[in-house]
Amino acid sequence: LTCNKICHPFFANFNAIEDPIAPFAPVIKALLPTSLLNLFISGKSPESNHLSNFTFTFNSVFAAEIEVKMLNKDADGNKMIFEPMLIMAEKGDTVTFLPTEKGHMAASIKGMLPKGIKKFKGKINKPVSIVVSEDGLYGVKCTPHLANGMVALIAVGDVNTDGFLDGVKLPKKSKARMEEMLAQLAAK
Repeated sequence: LTCNKICHPFFANFNAIEDPIAPFAPVIKALLPTSLLNLFISGKSPESNHLSNFTFTFNSVFAAEIEVKMLNKDADGNKMIFEPMLIMAEKGDTVTFLPTEKGHMAASIKGMLPKGIKKFKGKINKPVSIVVSEDGLYGVKCTPHLANGMVALIAVGDVNTDGFLDGVKLPKKSKARMEEMLAQLAAK
């Protein structure tokens, strides 16, 4: 939320006339202790010492916790599968892969992460969590079951699916599932 009106510092008064966030101020104050607010001050009003421009960022405060099950078989009979297989997330969300059934793990797929994101690799039969900190596509595999098509795709923010699989070597079943998920994203 951005306020470009003159507002009292330390959030004492959000009732600036025509301020688009004024109606939400009590809710914002109630939900967010001052210690959790990330306030960026971009200037002060020339007429007073009041803040004139500021932006709140809520990424870490409102980040979602997304759980993905690692299964031998889902309700539809699909074998060796992440549920969900296509994970829609926003920057700052935490995605946790749960070994619901034994013998599974989650790891990033080489060449299938947004720029600047470090690879990750969980241990067999142990949950692994990642915070998705960049927009883009994150390819995920269960290493022991990659040949069986056990892959997932995390889509963060607005994504471009063009060329995502270019130069990436995947077993036939995994590639088919990736293509299916990319087609779903492209259709949105």
